Amino acid sequence: MKLRIQHHFAVLCLAGLLASSSLVHANLIITEINSDGAGGDFWELTNAGVSSVDLSGCKWNDSQRSFTGSSAVTIPSGTVINAGESIIFNVTGDANTFRAAWNLSPSVKVISSGPGLGQNDAITLYDSAGTELLYLSYGSNGFTRTNGSVAAGGHAGSSAGGASTVSMVWNPAFGTTTPRYSAASISPPGDADSPGCFAHSTASATIGSPGFSGFGAPPPSVTLTVSATPSTFLESASHPASFGSVTRSGSTAMELVVNLSSSDTTEATVPATVTIPAGSASASFAISAVDDSFPDGSKGVTLTASATGATSGTTSITVHDDGDVYVQKLMLTEVSSQQAAAGVNDFWELTNISSETVSLAGYSWHDGGRSASAAQAYKLPAGTSIAPGESVIFTNLTPAAFRSWWGIPNSVQVFPSAAPGLGQNDGVSFFDDGQNEIFFFSYAAGGFTRDDGSPSSGTHAGPSAGAPTETQSAVWVPSSGTSSPRYTFATVGSLGAFASVASALDIGSPGVTVGIPTVSISSASVVEGNSGTSILTLNVTRTDTTTDFTVDYAVTGGTADASDYSFTPGTLHFSANGQATLPIQITFNGDSDLEDNETVIITLSDLVNTTGTTVLGTAIGTATILNDETSAGTINLATYVRVGRYDLPEPTRTALPSGTPSHNVLCQEASAVTYNWDTGTLFITGDSGRSITQVSKTGQLIDTMTLALQAGAPQGTAFYDPEGLTYLGNGEFVMAEERDRQLVKFTYVAGSTLTRAMTQTVDLGTFDDNTGTEGLSWDPQTNGFIVLKEKNPIGVFQTNVDFAAGTATNGSASTINSTNLFDTTLLGMSDVADVFTLSNIPALAGQPHAGNMLVLGQENARVVNISRTGVIHSTLQLVSDPGNPLSAADQQHEGITMDRDGFIYIVNENGGGNINYPQLWVYAPSTSPNAAPTAVALSNVTTSILENTSTISAIKLADIIVTDDGLGVNTLAVAGADAAFFEIISGGLYLKSNTVLDFETKNSNSITITVDDASLGATPDATVDYTLTVTDQEPESSAVAALVITEVSPWSSGNSPVGADWFEVTNISDNPVDITGWKADDSSAQFSLALALNGVTTIAPGESVVFLEGTAATADAFKTNWFGVSPPSGLQVGYYSGGGIGLGTGGDAVNLYTASGTLHASVTFGASDNTAPYQTFDNTLALDGVAISLLSSTGVHGAFVAINSSNEIGSPGYAAPGVLRVTEVAPWASGNSPLGADWFEVTNIGARAVRVAGWKVDDSSESPVDAVPLHGIDSIAPGESVIFLETTDLPTKAALFRSLWFGANPPAGLQIGRYNGSGIGLSTGGDAVNLYDTRQPTSTRRASVNFGIAPSVAPFATFDNTAAADIAGITLKSVPGVNGAFMATNSSSEIGSPGTASSGGPLAFAQWLAVKNFSSLGLTADTDKDGTIDMVEYFFNQSPNSGADNGNLPVLTSANGERFLTFTTNNTAANVTATLECSTDLGVNNPWAAAVVGVDYEVVSQVVNGTETTTTLKLLGNASAKFFRHEVKSN
Repeated sequence: MKLRIQHHFAVLCLAGLLASSSLVHANLIITEINSDGAGGDFWELTNAGVSSVDLSGCKWNDSQRSFTGSSAVTIPSGTVINAGESIIFNVTGDANTFRAAWNLSPSVKVISSGPGLGQNDAITLYDSAGTELLYLSYGSNGFTRTNGSVAAGGHAGSSAGGASTVSMVWNPAFGTTTPRYSAASISPPGDADSPGCFAHSTASATIGSPGFSGFGAPPPSVTLTVSATPSTFLESASHPASFGSVTRSGSTAMELVVNLSSSDTTEATVPATVTIPAGSASASFAISAVDDSFPDGSKGVTLTASATGATSGTTSITVHDDGDVYVQKLMLTEVSSQQAAAGVNDFWELTNISSETVSLAGYSWHDGGRSASAAQAYKLPAGTSIAPGESVIFTNLTPAAFRSWWGIPNSVQVFPSAAPGLGQNDGVSFFDDGQNEIFFFSYAAGGFTRDDGSPSSGTHAGPSAGAPTETQSAVWVPSSGTSSPRYTFATVGSLGAFASVASALDIGSPGVTVGIPTVSISSASVVEGNSGTSILTLNVTRTDTTTDFTVDYAVTGGTADASDYSFTPGTLHFSANGQATLPIQITFNGDSDLEDNETVIITLSDLVNTTGTTVLGTAIGTATILNDETSAGTINLATYVRVGRYDLPEPTRTALPSGTPSHNVLCQEASAVTYNWDTGTLFITGDSGRSITQVSKTGQLIDTMTLALQAGAPQGTAFYDPEGLTYLGNGEFVMAEERDRQLVKFTYVAGSTLTRAMTQTVDLGTFDDNTGTEGLSWDPQTNGFIVLKEKNPIGVFQTNVDFAAGTATNGSASTINSTNLFDTTLLGMSDVADVFTLSNIPALAGQPHAGNMLVLGQENARVVNISRTGVIHSTLQLVSDPGNPLSAADQQHEGITMDRDGFIYIVNENGGGNINYPQLWVYAPSTSPNAAPTAVALSNVTTSILENTSTISAIKLADIIVTDDGLGVNTLAVAGADAAFFEIISGGLYLKSNTVLDFETKNSNSITITVDDASLGATPDATVDYTLTVTDQEPESSAVAALVITEVSPWSSGNSPVGADWFEVTNISDNPVDITGWKADDSSAQFSLALALNGVTTIAPGESVVFLEGTAATADAFKTNWFGVSPPSGLQVGYYSGGGIGLGTGGDAVNLYTASGTLHASVTFGASDNTAPYQTFDNTLALDGVAISLLSSTGVHGAFVAINSSNEIGSPGYAAPGVLRVTEVAPWASGNSPLGADWFEVTNIGARAVRVAGWKVDDSSESPVDAVPLHGIDSIAPGESVIFLETTDLPTKAALFRSLWFGANPPAGLQIGRYNGSGIGLSTGGDAVNLYDTRQPTSTRRASVNFGIAPSVAPFATFDNTAAADIAGITLKSVPGVNGAFMATNSSSEIGSPGTASSGGPLAFAQWLAVKNFSSLGLTADTDKDGTIDMVEYFFNQSPNSGADNGNLPVLTSANGERFLTFTTNNTAANVTATLECSTDLGVNNPWAAAVVGVDYEVVSQVVNGTETTTTLKLLGNASAKFFRHEVKSN
């Protein structure tokens, strides 16, 4: 071994002396290179010696000429090149494909992979120690040709004097010492310069001699020819589809075994061999067609015949597709090609959009190279599959590393592969097990369509979709559909996206795909009854009503037997634009048997899509028969009735115990309750995070423990949003923090203040905004806990917790969703609020229900007794009281517990009607039999409504109150002549959305509300009549239009290939609008002349549709013109035709009429654009009844250039919406401003006005029920910022606000509104602002910010959210000169920017102040009046609020006769720069000049400590005669 190393070393030295003549090492020589041939680059290495050479561990590279370079490739271990043997190094594809392409024997060694060979490239060979063995360049002068001339450069073949597609081959006549090369040639035959050369099997211009160098076997002497009859056939042709014949030349004395192969065995196959008998020149063989279901068209297949010592022969056949239709089942839904976190890699996401599980066995993928053969290296193993709606990940990382990086659960399938990587302008190609490319996704420029309709811009995937950073994924927009999908960039909180655990900069949604259309079955229950029958309905609901499909249903299991029920299986048909929900009904038979609840399981199956891509969501529904008999050892909630209702202590009505901190709020916002069996009392906490309070079983205050405040925390408290509480024994409790998803163990000490340091905390999951860890219960059965996640998705799971170690068995800081005990859809609830485990009740030990749980749902106002396998045994429905202004759901019942006598205790936030009346409700079992309801009544009733009132959303008219014993199950319904206009939602009576309110045609609507307990009594049991009167409006104004005309193109008939004018209609309401029978007219504005609108029947909320003058064919041409081959999925293009309407280019109008002839929307416009490019009229502002003149501009409001007509600009099918954000908050203004009122600012950062009439606001309680109305502002225009003050006297306060901030010159048009009420108060200790659109049945939060502790001393700066963050905490405080902030004109201690939200100024300075909790009057101000302006203190990282903080300022010292200058600077000071200057006379005669290193000073040390750097300089020269200073300037 030593001799070998020394030998290599000697050659290396020699190579340095011989320069380019070092083409030979030992017995190895490069005998062929092809850099531009068909099938990929290759080169050939030949052993010209007499003994074998082991190449294990050797490497080869191209002209990079580096052993460790990125292109270097290691030769596999065990590779040996025998004497006289040639080995081929193939850059692309696999060995078998290469051999087949060149008709080589299987014995020829081919090694695949390596750097591509370009023009003027080279081959470099290294031994395993990195010593260069061979180097051959085919650039200019790189080698010697056979004729003695030097290489010409270019591709290898060209450099040797031939075509670029041929090889340069070694000429054996010149030996190995001074080798020469020529261009491969087969004409004339036997060319002495390139012996043994032959053509590539499918490309005659590609010529070489791979495997034949002149040392091994002689060139073939036998030539094989192949033919096939017929040469074309269908893939479904019966066997044999064709017959082949192979013929040999030369001697026929001996039999010849011929190897047969097919280039595409997914289309046609041949036998492995055929033998030509001795004495025969040919033999025949059968060719079989391979039938598949992929629509692959006509495929060419090459059949090859080869034999040892023979020149191979080929023939081509064509296999035609038999009419297969491809059903799209898989699509790419996300791709990320650049990450911020170290050690991570690219990934892409595949989603199953079908309704059936798809096998992925044998499927493979490649990048933008789109090579099916290369993709085989990344083939998925047998048994791999993807479920309906499932998303799986492909990445270079290991599954464990990827899941850890993103913090996703193990349930997400991750498929690793060593390559390929995804670079800029790359793509993903996906192949099935037959190597058919089923899709290719490119994120290069124009590769896909963005959400706004514009084409992708290229570079990395995220920026190509419009992302500001490369580390954001490109993600599918589900609303765009699957046939013409659009993509946008991942943003936290949108489309399921989140930041990775590894880096907040990496944003995506791996494993999460939002929006696949689904159809699901619900679960439900019914009380059994002692006799007769009860009908139970399981609703089947779809998420996309535009599709058409059928789905079967049948009983597949359950505990009930045939005598308990009757049921007929069947098929549901969901038609396009039809009902969203269809019923499945089961009839149950009542009995008096003592038994557990019984179930019938209904399963959906065999979904068949006619249109769309709906998949099965929740396929299993459980119908539960609730037992109404009771036995020992069970808890039957059907027998429980309320026996007590008590107001809980809270700070507006209850005095705090002596010495209690003032921020303690007792039981206000009650969110959890637990029973302490040691004291026999209840303990309650609220989601404000300020107190835990002990009360009696009747709600009387006993004592309280305060939760500590914490500056800068989201709520200003040390514990964030407590929503669960449970007792462990011995005075120890555990509470759950909802958003941080933490469990906190502590000991209750009355009268004390609990800090975080006094507790033990364990993380159960990642942060979740208000839908996280909602409830928990100690579980003696497992010595652990049952924990709830509120919703999205609902979680009910068991976990054991080691508080000392900080770990849990089912949950961690990176967990998104823990493993549930059962399928939580079995609960039949839309959320869960709290849980109590019955294992806490000693009397139930060993009994049937000992392991059950009581689960409380707030939104459904319901409690269920459910097993750990998801079987509901009984149900308790919570009901509001007559006269209470809130329904049971709106009372927000959020905590439940049980004492050891079986009494249930439930706490709510506002059971007494508002937030100042949290209540305790107590339930106990009743021995009375179930009685029918005796009455139904209405409370909080609206009896009249003004005509033309907007019904864009349903309008609540009353709460329905039922008088009943609390037992049984009651069903509410609406009857009567006008019942079609009304509906019941969560115990409330509502006027349906889109109901026409017109006094002249119908001035009243009368109905009857019924209640019925189906198990007994009459049908119905009680009724109440109701009449809604429609009052006259004089003068009459039209209702707000749900549809508006948002774009018009009157020039399209003459200046577009489509040849048809068009306009766009957008639904700006919250509900779909049926436009059946609607018409449109131009400026004649007459319904009698209007033309019917065809092709569109319903316009969904937010949807924009196009109507053009023409036919359905014109609509198709329109889509192609604007969107090419990929129009947006779901884009509706309707049409109209006939005389009487034509949009004039000189000015005209569009008038939209309802089916009854009522003018619904209109716009007028002037002369249209008459110069290319032609721009549409843009009415994104959604103005109605006005003249529009704005022309569309590329990149504005989603406008783009038509794909197939560069002279057209518009945004058909898209109208940018309005978006509101809370951009400024002043929570200190009620106590520290002459205004005496807190306020906040709302800004519309979108493109369209937003109506806020009917909206509400709440603080950190985040309760749309407790929220108070906003008054005084109807609409907020795009770019507009408005102010809302907390006051009942808006005129007085608004005038004072304007004077205070702006003096005599307030900005014109500044809108100021108001709010007030006991349910809100912006706390200076930390709070939140939440805006709710409450105009619909389910209130929707539209904007949210939270903030920490506000300034308590002057200057008082507002919280600045100019960045328009949403569902986020804001810490930045206003600074004069930053983001438009200024000092109030008539109150110099107040700083803010009311009425504007514009970015600008030294933002880094303001951010530094926020981090340090400093305040400032401005960069050039001296806030603390210490003689040093704030900018200088910022540069030196000193407090601008304390003159005593000066330790970082420059200090001059001396030692050993030398002088030193030491100072500490702020590493984050981005808005300022400083220069060290010197002068001999303070600049009097000798100006200050920049000090020069090496002349005036030298750097002794620079020590970085976090955000500071301490620098020490030694002053040089006659330092005593010099003055030094730092000149600090703003950038």
